[in-house]
Amino acid sequence: MVFQCAGCHEYFPRRGSYLQHLHKSSDPRCQHERDSLNNLVHRPIRRNAPCYHSTMTSTRTTPDSDVISDPQPFGGDYFGDDYGEEDFPFVNDEEPVHVDVHHDASVAEEDENVPASDNEDIEGHKESLPSDSPPVTIEYFGGEAGAPLDNMPQLKRSEYTNYSAAVEGSAENPWAPFNSQMDWEVAHWAKVHEALGLSYKNSVELNKIIDTKIPSRRPAFTHHEACVAGEMYDIFSRDILECVRALYGDPEHAQYLSFTPERHYTDAGKTQCLYHDMCTGEWWWATPEVLEQSKPGAMIIPIIISSDKTQITLFRNKTAYPPLKLAGVDGIVMMSGDSIMQHCHPIFAAFIGDYPEQCLVTGTMNGDCPICTSCNSVRIKPLQHPFWEDLPYLNIFQSITPDILHQLYQGIMKHMISWKGITTLSRVSGTEHKQMLRFLLSLVIDVRLPGNASPARLVHATRSLLDFLYLAQFPVHSDSSIDALETALDEFHANKGVFEDLGICSNFNIPKLHFLQHYAELIKLFGTTDNFNTEATERLHIDFAKDAYAATNPPDPVMTKWLERKEKVLQHANFVVWRHNLSTTDTTNIIAVSPAEHWQPPDLACLFRIKMTRHPSRKSVPFREITSLSSHGATHFIPALARFIVQYNHPGLSFQQIEDRAVNIHLPCDSVPVFHRIKFWNDEIHATETLDSIHAQPAVKNRKGRVVKAARFDTCLIQVRAVFTVPQTVLKRYFDPQNPPPQHLAYVEWFSAFSALPDPQSGLYKVRRVVRDGERQVSIVPVSLICRSAHLLPKWGGAVPAEWTSLDVLDACPSFLLNVFKDMYTYFNVG
Repeated sequence: MVFQCAGCHEYFPRRGSYLQHLHKSSDPRCQHERDSLNNLVHRPIRRNAPCYHSTMTSTRTTPDSDVISDPQPFGGDYFGDDYGEEDFPFVNDEEPVHVDVHHDASVAEEDENVPASDNEDIEGHKESLPSDSPPVTIEYFGGEAGAPLDNMPQLKRSEYTNYSAAVEGSAENPWAPFNSQMDWEVAHWAKVHEALGLSYKNSVELNKIIDTKIPSRRPAFTHHEACVAGEMYDIFSRDILECVRALYGDPEHAQYLSFTPERHYTDAGKTQCLYHDMCTGEWWWATPEVLEQSKPGAMIIPIIISSDKTQITLFRNKTAYPPLKLAGVDGIVMMSGDSIMQHCHPIFAAFIGDYPEQCLVTGTMNGDCPICTSCNSVRIKPLQHPFWEDLPYLNIFQSITPDILHQLYQGIMKHMISWKGITTLSRVSGTEHKQMLRFLLSLVIDVRLPGNASPARLVHATRSLLDFLYLAQFPVHSDSSIDALETALDEFHANKGVFEDLGICSNFNIPKLHFLQHYAELIKLFGTTDNFNTEATERLHIDFAKDAYAATNPPDPVMTKWLERKEKVLQHANFVVWRHNLSTTDTTNIIAVSPAEHWQPPDLACLFRIKMTRHPSRKSVPFREITSLSSHGATHFIPALARFIVQYNHPGLSFQQIEDRAVNIHLPCDSVPVFHRIKFWNDEIHATETLDSIHAQPAVKNRKGRVVKAARFDTCLIQVRAVFTVPQTVLKRYFDPQNPPPQHLAYVEWFSAFSALPDPQSGLYKVRRVVRDGERQVSIVPVSLICRSAHLLPKWGGAVPAEWTSLDVLDACPSFLLNVFKDMYTYFNVG
């Protein structure tokens, strides 16, 4: 592809060369083109990112999608629209704040000492996903691929029916093979938690019941010996085809299986393709096209293989995968969890592993790319009968997948952190790298470089690599967001020379950096990167290997028996629930325990639901403490509450009229109940996981007056100083019982609205505190108006003042930048 500069009309062979030209050119026409490109790159990614409609439950095409217009000129905000050029990026300090105090969204409660399941009777406000989300058009593969077998009875029923027949006594006793519900529940608890001091008569008897009377729906481990370099090793493994059968035939998986490839689009015109699950990738579409020619009706089961330093290639064990070869070529009949028989072809599709494993499997020389190696066979190591040698429909070099954990967080981003001078840390985990990267851009925005050089290139290089990191993790991509991914990488390459100029890095021949250029093509080929993240397989390694080792006294057969028993108990637990549901409903055929649902990729807009504790953190906090600078610091709490009372009861009054009437409000109390935390959930996507929270908690001191827990007052484009409820005495005096105020209120200090455009270098929006007549603008607002927390980066403006601390920087710093890298949701919605 050739790139042409719209300024000087010169042609460039690569986008990186084109971007370098724009950066270095002194031609005003090229500089104008560079500025235009920067504005485009730093628009919110959400404009091009795919988004699923929350109510999409069918595959029908939808009419033309909504068009999101370009950013509009600033047209006013809470404080009016009478701005001059000199006012940007800040608001007019003389205009008062007007807030919708009648926001009637309810807020769910939870008891902070009670599990989430005990609070399900409390109804909360659920925000639906945006109704203007682009619709989805799905094109199916067609043909006979994935069709049920004609010569087999196709009675759709749960596989639990077959399992029931193998449980002795299940027809008469719903808890079989245990004598009673108590027997079963204690056994279940004991095997899941491994912490029971008593058993039936003894643990041997319990294990005997599990071993002999509970059917196994997973293949047994078998023992092999392997000789490597003259030394014998014991290997315990499961037959790969039996593993596939077990997973494919699990009734809990039936509703989630994809039987044929699909092409998803954002619009009926099919102009923007979507990629998420593996079935939406190009590999799953291309492979059946070949297979259908000789095997009509064949259904592909993609096999993903992962390893971590287990040198299977060197074992020279050719007995492990021939079953996969024969099944891939000829196919085998398999039954899904709803008892439908199909002709299936398990085919090795993708390999997950860190760089050393990638080189080992592909025979790549250290320092080379395992994907590009296929084009340069001179650099391939000689491999004697690798495990993938005879597997059908396989290009081993194409099967290598992106690895967010090792290639980005513990790879390139680790380099970036060290280039910033953070080099004294050791054994930093992936989670810790993620936390550091949230703040990385703020370290270089106003940094002073040698020779008083501008930090613009350093900021661009840092921002673009962070853009790539966050874009690469989208759970659903479109053609446009993949273009943005490539643009971010090219932007980094165009500016990475700054690290050479500063003497920080002289060699960018880093295999993991090179591999990033393959991300776009691999996402289109296999779907999004969360399909192949090594974090999942490493988690399984902990669950199935390390935990088993810790819970047993090896040798290895004890570990495998521990795993088999645990699997049996967990699977039998589902069966017990299924049998109970079947006996207590009118339905004669229930497929699975889990409720039926139409799975769809999560919408990164991810609107939150507020969750408050059932009881306040403190039942009664005096006004003098709330207003004290040494506590909550809500200095204008009493007049703010008076204004809220007037405004809530008389919403049509002007600001001055509210002020005049507020002086006549006399509160019949001197304290309020206070909450220290607001939690945010999205139970449709993340169940009861707390995704975000806002703290409003003063410092905690011991008896000697020493601070044992620092104060924390979080921001959300306002700073929350106190969260409280209105006492009953105030409700009775000033509010109509038929129109009570929202239960949870917050005393907040305002920050300004966003500037019209983000900062041209960092792409971040600037805000500052709103001050009127020398006082901070404050309000009392319904908690339900607060959408999520925000992270503000101090705008240093040069060297950081030595007297600033983390406790007072929000008060000392005059302006801030909104950090879009706080989390994936903030990046998607604001970035």
